[in-house]
Amino acid sequence: MVPFQLEILALIAVLIGIIVNTYIVVIVILTKQITFASKVLLLHLGVVNAVLCICYLIFYTVSLLRLLPVALDAMDVACLLFGLCFNTLHSIALWTLCALNFDRYFAIATPLHYGTFINTKK
Repeated sequence: MVPFQLEILALIAVLIGIIVNTYIVVIVILTKQITFASKVLLLHLGVVNAVLCICYLIFYTVSLLRLLPVALDAMDVACLLFGLCFNTLHSIALWTLCALNFDRYFAIATPLHYGTFINTKK
């Protein structure tokens, strides 16, 4: 069982994560200087991380308020859903980071060919 103070601290961290990721999504949408591929990947990363924070918020709130019945079946389903969200969304975020790094590497390694390969008109 996690101490009550740690659960409150985790909720505060999750709320900060939601605010920061929403801010990132808004800034990426409003910025005109980012290339199209980078913009899409940054948007994807911000949205995935915001959804992950919302999942944490839901499950931590349920855990904090003890909203689930004491039955083991409900606890097992909630644990499985949390594990599914955690593993899936973290994997998606990591692959998006890999794609962002590859995009930057490609732009630095072959700057003359970058514009022809990363083209929005295709």
